[in-house]
Amino acid sequence: MNFKKDYPKAQVILLEQNYRSTKTILEAANAVIANNTERQAKTLWTENKPGDKLTYYRAQSETDEAYFVIKQIEDGIKTKKHQYGDYAILYRTNAQSRAIEEAFVKANIPYKMVGGHKFYDRKEIRDILAYFRLVVNPADDMSFNRIVNEPKRGIGQGSIDKLADFAAANDWSYLEAARNAELSNISGKARGSLSDFAVIIDNIAAKRADSSVTAIMEAILDDTGYLNALKVAHTLEADARIENLEELLSVTKNFDSRYEPENEDSDILSTFSLIWHCYPTRTTLKKRPKK
Repeated sequence: MNFKKDYPKAQVILLEQNYRSTKTILEAANAVIANNTERQAKTLWTENKPGDKLTYYRAQSETDEAYFVIKQIEDGIKTKKHQYGDYAILYRTNAQSRAIEEAFVKANIPYKMVGGHKFYDRKEIRDILAYFRLVVNPADDMSFNRIVNEPKRGIGQGSIDKLADFAAANDWSYLEAARNAELSNISGKARGSLSDFAVIIDNIAAKRADSSVTAIMEAILDDTGYLNALKVAHTLEADARIENLEELLSVTKNFDSRYEPENEDSDILSTFSLIWHCYPTRTTLKKRPKK
């Protein structure tokens, strides 16, 4: 915005011609963008045809929006004999894919992510869900192994291998072995880091008796240093990961608000862990129908 002020002798050339949009789309875009007062004034134009009129739907929520999209696809398949592969859904940020993906799964509609991962396959989501499962089930060695060094704690693979041997020798889980790391042959910073990691997990687990899923998730994000590490990195990728984690919290809040125990022994954390541990299986989709 300050370019012309900083370089008053520079010539500014506006690239205003558009080659792929219709006139109707550009007119609508120009009308919306004109409301932004902090911008370089320009008007996009095209030699293309006017094209079809725009359709507009004001959704009541992200769930409503997702089901509107599904209805358009299903109607197109029924009335226009379209195929699933004829449709593409564009969204502004990665975190927005979650509601649409979940709606597709429930509607048994196959889909493919282009240029990215499905929401529950994204690293930060898998990491935090692994933390959650370890809090709920301290014997989950697979989850322990995934996140013991996320964020970086100076625990190398060699130290993890020694911990595994130490755990096996004492018939312990990895977490129990980490609690007793001072008795192992692991040396240096890694031994202390393993002990500290076990304390963090145990402290979060101690809150589970009277906590919601969201409260435990927030404790994981804060107490483990995971969220802070992303904030410190402050890259475009890190900021996108934070948005995805905020979207995960919207999932937990929705779950908490709808949760009804099946019996007096039901545990909200265990129920959530079971559901989302099985999620990758539930999203196994059928092959696209041949055209």
